[in-house]
Amino acid sequence: MDEKLILERPDSQQAVAPMNRYEIADRPERKRGRLLLSALFLGGLGSVFASRDEADGNAPAHRPGLGDGGAMAPVDEPQTGPDLAGALDVIENVADYFRELMADFALTTGTVPTVMGRLRASVRLSFDEGRPDTGFVDDRPLQQSKRSANDNGLPDFDFPRLSSFGNLPSTGGRNDDDDDDDDDDGNGNGGNNNGGNNGGNNGGGNNGGNNGGGNNGGDDDDDDDDGGTRSNRLPVVAGRNILANGFMNLSAIILLDDLLANTLDADGDRLTIANLTVSSGSVRAYADGMWLYTPARGEIGEVTFSYTVSDGSGSVANGALLALLDWPAHEIKGTEGPDVLIGTPRPDIIAALGGDDSVYGREDDDLILGGSGNDTLLGGDGDDTLHGDDGDDRLFGGNGDDILFGGDGDDRLHGEAGDDILIGEAGDDTLSGGSGDDRLFGEDGKDSIEGDAGDDLVDGGTEDDTLAGGSGDDTVLASAGNDVIVTGATSDETRQAQPSPANSEDDGDDSYSGGTGFDTLDASASTETIVVDLEQGTATGEEIGSDRLDSIEAVIGGTGDDQLAGDAACNTLVGNDGNDVIDGRSGNDTLSGGQGNDTLAGGSGNDTILVEAPACVPGETSDGNDSYSGGAGNDTLDASASTKTIVADLEQGTATGEEIGSDTLDSIETVIGGTGDDQLAGDATCNTLVGNDGNDVIDGRSGNDRLSGGQGDDTVAGGSGNDTMLVEAPACVPGEANDGDDTYDGGAGNDTLDASASTETIVADLEQGTATGEEIGSDTVDSIEAVITGSGDDQLAGDAACNTLVGNDGNDVIDGRDGNDTLAGGQGNDIVAGGAGDDTVIVVAMIETGNGTATNDGTDSYSGGDGIDTLDLSALVQEVLADIETGIAEGNEIGTDVIDGFEIIAGGQGGDRLSGGAGNNILSGGSGNDVLRGRGGDDILVGGAGNDTLEGNTGNDTFLVVIPPDASGSDGNDLIDGNEAVDTYDASAATQAVVIDLDRGTAEGAEIGSDLLTAIEGAVGGKGDDVLVADTAVNFLAGGDGADVFVFRSVASLANDGSGRDEIRDFEVGDRIDLSKIAEAVGGLVFAQFASDGQTPPVHQITFYHEAFGDGERTVVRAVVNLERDEDLEFLIA
Repeated sequence: MDEKLILERPDSQQAVAPMNRYEIADRPERKRGRLLLSALFLGGLGSVFASRDEADGNAPAHRPGLGDGGAMAPVDEPQTGPDLAGALDVIENVADYFRELMADFALTTGTVPTVMGRLRASVRLSFDEGRPDTGFVDDRPLQQSKRSANDNGLPDFDFPRLSSFGNLPSTGGRNDDDDDDDDDDGNGNGGNNNGGNNGGNNGGGNNGGNNGGGNNGGDDDDDDDDGGTRSNRLPVVAGRNILANGFMNLSAIILLDDLLANTLDADGDRLTIANLTVSSGSVRAYADGMWLYTPARGEIGEVTFSYTVSDGSGSVANGALLALLDWPAHEIKGTEGPDVLIGTPRPDIIAALGGDDSVYGREDDDLILGGSGNDTLLGGDGDDTLHGDDGDDRLFGGNGDDILFGGDGDDRLHGEAGDDILIGEAGDDTLSGGSGDDRLFGEDGKDSIEGDAGDDLVDGGTEDDTLAGGSGDDTVLASAGNDVIVTGATSDETRQAQPSPANSEDDGDDSYSGGTGFDTLDASASTETIVVDLEQGTATGEEIGSDRLDSIEAVIGGTGDDQLAGDAACNTLVGNDGNDVIDGRSGNDTLSGGQGNDTLAGGSGNDTILVEAPACVPGETSDGNDSYSGGAGNDTLDASASTKTIVADLEQGTATGEEIGSDTLDSIETVIGGTGDDQLAGDATCNTLVGNDGNDVIDGRSGNDRLSGGQGDDTVAGGSGNDTMLVEAPACVPGEANDGDDTYDGGAGNDTLDASASTETIVADLEQGTATGEEIGSDTVDSIEAVITGSGDDQLAGDAACNTLVGNDGNDVIDGRDGNDTLAGGQGNDIVAGGAGDDTVIVVAMIETGNGTATNDGTDSYSGGDGIDTLDLSALVQEVLADIETGIAEGNEIGTDVIDGFEIIAGGQGGDRLSGGAGNNILSGGSGNDVLRGRGGDDILVGGAGNDTLEGNTGNDTFLVVIPPDASGSDGNDLIDGNEAVDTYDASAATQAVVIDLDRGTAEGAEIGSDLLTAIEGAVGGKGDDVLVADTAVNFLAGGDGADVFVFRSVASLANDGSGRDEIRDFEVGDRIDLSKIAEAVGGLVFAQFASDGQTPPVHQITFYHEAFGDGERTVVRAVVNLERDEDLEFLIA
């Protein structure tokens, strides 16, 4: 017969199949059947293949035209090969020989012999009429199906990356209960676990079976005829399984049915596989019931798979063999340029190599390797394996159960007919399963995957994928990335995908798993009601079926009256058209009803409810009358899409407008208006009201509100509470110079005008009630206490209240005027004056973001003015030097600044050097190893964290211990020198016990570290049970809370020489006075009765009495130690 296959190419040229390679001869005299031989046994017989029948029952034989000397015959001279009938007789003799020689090994011991140490003996004859099954080893042809796309012999080989599906337990195999048409009722032709006329293992039939009942067979199956309970029977393994041959350096996909082929279960239990290992190479679970085997590089020969088979009650060991073959020499190869390659009706191996190739495998089971370039691969009929390899490839499986690997590049894979496996691998791939029960894996890249018809498994893999199951009962796994899962009415299928049956009402009962990331279930194509509950993990509807959901964060409804409910995560729920009911439940949710009369409830969490302007539909004026309930948390009504006026009153619970309809509000804290002239009013809570464009009127009412008019001439009133009013710089619109002339009224409370978005100069005077600037216009301000400006050269002036003025970037001039103000110039060369009042000037460092190197914030001038003013350097991270006496503050971060009129300096995180002046100063080092010098005056020195050096100099100074905020560790080991006057070590912040020994010059404790004290006269304990020890000077001691002990070691420490007496200033119940050292020295001391004034107490007796002082009474404790030397001791107790 004469046959040609013609493919049209883009350049209109035709590629003609090389018909001289074969001819087809019908042989009606042969019975239908199939013959498969390994090349080892073909020898000189040539390649002879008997294929499956055509529709007319004939068995066409495919014969190569050998020509003279094996050369190709011309197209017009087809040649005839060896006689097929004679070849079959020779082959049958070979089969008989090997059947007698090796059947016992294969079926009894499970051992499969190897020939020449490399190739598996694989011979089988199978005919249906008159020719018995040989029962030898394998009933499948030598094929390259179920293979991966990686040639791991290449230098740049990268083993296949596994799907993010991970290692999953295997599902059951052939013994599952099913609803198919197998002969489970005993009336078929027999088979594993099924009864038939000819019987079968464990099955009943008319002619009986090994363990089955039939007309001629016995009942040996322990059926529950008497109503009893039958014990479990373990699976039976009939020898090791023989897997399809593999090729060197080519990975293989192993299916569950392959590993269970020789395993039977008399009870029909579901079988699973566990503990799968291989003798060489590696094997990993790729999907449920599917493993990826990758051979060792360059290996050929036999590979053993070992595993256990379980029926749920017990397990048995089993194994399988796979032969890795070297690549045959007769493969079809292309060139490094663009090729058109066409296979033959027999199994082909086609390697296209480089270039943009077009390959068509035609009939039978083909293996096609695209190589580099943007290739188009068509498998045709048969179970084909296609590898796109490098480049942006297009792969079409055609008929049969195909495996498609995209490889690198942005590939398009179409499974078409059959139960296909599609693996996109690297790149942004598009996968379409077609008809059949397909398994699709996107792996790396942003993939678009659709299962189409059939019960499909769709796995997106990494990155942000778009996934759709299509019609049928599908399982969709989003895995990593922010994925979109599309469901709803069945969409048009791509290339030969079969549509849903005419009587199908939905797209099947699917399972969707989002995995990690923020994943979306998109049902916007649906026109009927959808009910989705993310907490319950369900989605149902007339068009979508009954679906199961897991790890889905967002849902988009269609045009029906949808019911959407979230879960505890942060969900996005969009109803679209229809009268929808949406409940966000807990979590910070974003909800949108879309068109229609919707009911939205945010639930707990800080939710955002979007109000959409309707599409331009004639006769449709609004998006419906909706009901919005924010629930717990800080919830937002976002109407920014509206172009008409909106009137929203949170106190009244209403929001109306031409586009949004008449909506009901409850528990809404934030409203965002659109581009119309909006009227927004808050309630008693802390509201955020944003007018956006238009001439808006905003009233915060009570509560600490954040208010923004946006563009236009707005009127903003804060009401009571501490409100913040945001002034926005306009967008860059030609002809629009500022955001309008606005009016801001802060009302009661501490209110802020925030113009930090401005880049031009702003002049704000709170005393005059004005704020002007090129971007903000000429605004009127009233009852505003704080102003924050942007990056321009701003001029800020306060009033008599306590103001906060922040200049941020730019060369700013700030004047606090009266009041206790907080002032910050920010970056630039600023001039900051506190004016009257106790002001705080904050110095901010500038860190260069490129490499983290500190640069200064400009040359600034800071004046504290009248009052007790503070220079706050706590934001600095590097060392700074600040000297009140010299009026200089300098460091890498701040430059060299002039300081004047400050009484307090707070250091930063570096090793700072802070010095006071002649007045009373407070110096705080912060963290770091600081050096503080008080100089003149009664100073307070605070070292803070780090090992600090503190020197009081003249004046009665106090050295204050600061405890770390997290109560971990100590504030460092400090050196403290009081120098002149009466100085105090104050550990009152300590919560644990401290020991302050003025006699030895130490202070120790878990929180204060180990400090060394010099010239300290006073000691203050903390909240623990402290020990305070006096020295020979005049001391005052205060124990604080706790059961404290006051220790006096010698008479000299308590001697009253007329210069003052030691004093315990907070003696309480539980405290003790320890005079034991003195008693030992003088031979004992005892308390006597009260001695009145003028009485001389007996020697060694302690007496006490009250004495009046200018600030109150004290208790005087006195003892005479030696009358001859008139030695006595006295101290005071308060």
